[in-house]
Amino acid sequence: MRRDPEHFSFIPMLDSRLMRVQGRLVRVTAFPQIAFGHLCIDIHMSVILARREGSALYFIQPDVEINDGLFELEFKGVEVICPDDPVVPEILEAWALLSREGSHTCPLAAVAAEKYETSIHTGKLDVSFDRFTNELPWPYYRRKMMHEYSGATFSDSRNRELARKAEALSIDLNKPMVCVHARETKWYDYLGRSSEERVNNRHRCLNIEAFLPAIDWLVKNGWQVVRIGDRFSSPVDHGNLFDLASHPERSGALELFLMMNSRFVICGESGVNEAVTLLGRPALLVGIVDLLGSYPLRVESQLLPRTVIDTEKGHPVSIRERFDKDFSEYPLDMNRFDPKPCDPDQILQAVCSMADEAENGIVESSGQIRIRERILSYADRARTRPIYLKWGLDGDFMGRGRVVDAWIEQQEETVLAISEAVS
Repeated sequence: MRRDPEHFSFIPMLDSRLMRVQGRLVRVTAFPQIAFGHLCIDIHMSVILARREGSALYFIQPDVEINDGLFELEFKGVEVICPDDPVVPEILEAWALLSREGSHTCPLAAVAAEKYETSIHTGKLDVSFDRFTNELPWPYYRRKMMHEYSGATFSDSRNRELARKAEALSIDLNKPMVCVHARETKWYDYLGRSSEERVNNRHRCLNIEAFLPAIDWLVKNGWQVVRIGDRFSSPVDHGNLFDLASHPERSGALELFLMMNSRFVICGESGVNEAVTLLGRPALLVGIVDLLGSYPLRVESQLLPRTVIDTEKGHPVSIRERFDKDFSEYPLDMNRFDPKPCDPDQILQAVCSMADEAENGIVESSGQIRIRERILSYADRARTRPIYLKWGLDGDFMGRGRVVDAWIEQQEETVLAISEAVS
């Protein structure tokens, strides 16, 4: 077996190790970052690594329930070891031994990971990554790796069972379907996160009411729309929307199944974006502030940014300014920067574009190519900013996704012009 250094290199914050147990090559992954998006990212990267190296996979599931359906998934070309497999006790014993020696396969990696995490959250870059100092470490978010499809699905029997559940809820799988997710703050309460963290992330939340004109348009044109979300989601009473998120029959597996069967998924800066990537479906990302961290990996997905007002300068933050030091600090200074919600008409235009592409294929505009190149150039200059060590460029790769054309056209004389002026 050929060992490609990239495949076996240190990935900060991915707690995954390759071991041989009872003659079987097994990649074991645990999930120290308890969040839906991180689970999806870590599963996706583990699947790609296992497929490349020819190993089986075993997942040590977190104690906190996030979405149990994730651990029912199967992946094309990769064996996932079930918890009742006879080899599991020996896997866990080997894992415990490695854990006593260091949190990653390489003894030095634990030290590097700690410095890496500190750099991101303090904003003070520490480049003393021991033997990893030849270059800054690759980001945690391996964009090139996750650009590959995971081949995620459920078993045939589970697919049939979930299809019956959907049918019992009057969800017609023969109609073109869209899942929509608008993040709320109640999930932070369940995870025990601080009020400060909720405030720092409020720009990642969306108001489902802004989606209603687009939902009505979809239904009028023969689509079916299902609202997904965690069990703490506020109920939505709208005749054209099936609200699975607040329904008593909601389950993590059913949500994943419906996303798999959607022509595209509408969501924001939330873990659902990473789930959509894991499941190999197109996404419309709405209300995005972090243009790089949330930039779509695949060409079939589009991004609709928020307009953000710099209250000190009195104008919208330009594309270039979103990569300046002040704007790329973590957390974002919400006293200075005022993210505006996306207008329902903007969302409607973006949804119409996604629906048209689902039916007629993708046509990438010159404006989309131009703005992607511009974002990439700014991201390259900002790659040493601490937050981009984690979420930034993977080598020279950002993603093949696109910014919504309607937004580009609306901003041409403001945000883009300002970008040129300050370049």
